Amino acid sequence: MSKPLFSFICVIAVLVIVAWPAYSQCCGSSSMSNMDCQAMSQQHDMKEPTAPAPGQLSEAGQKIKIGEECYFTYRFAKKPKMGTSILRVQVYTKDGKPCTAYRITGHSGMPSMGNAHDVLDTFKLNKDNVYLLPVDFVMPGVWRINLSFLRDTSTVFTGWFNQKI
Repeated sequence: MSKPLFSFICVIAVLVIVAWPAYSQCCGSSSMSNMDCQAMSQQHDMKEPTAPAPGQLSEAGQKIKIGEECYFTYRFAKKPKMGTSILRVQVYTKDGKPCTAYRITGHSGMPSMGNAHDVLDTFKLNKDNVYLLPVDFVMPGVWRINLSFLRDTSTVFTGWFNQKI
């Protein structure tokens, strides 16, 4: 066997050994659906759903009811971008007075990445009765932020919204 042919066969063998596991995980595996594979390869181009899904929150700034006695609004302090952005949640009684009776948790992550970037944290209440949560956007794409409102030890409301970075 000639030296160039031997070198070519070695290069092909190395490529198969190195590249095959990644290829088979996404495109050759029955454990991953075609949609999962497409999501992995096109994560930066994902679009938000056009119709609200169950549990999806109204747009930022809108009043959202928590039971019969309170409502809340949410928004980011500044337009979210790569890095840390502060999510603000304000809770009010039905007559418009600030309400601090809830413990709010926030879960952020990228649906297209599984649990790779997921973070669960509790909002902190500032002196102006605004609940604040730093959200770390570590890569571009669509992020999902889940909010859970707890009173005592019971969850009284949950909802989510998507944020494109």
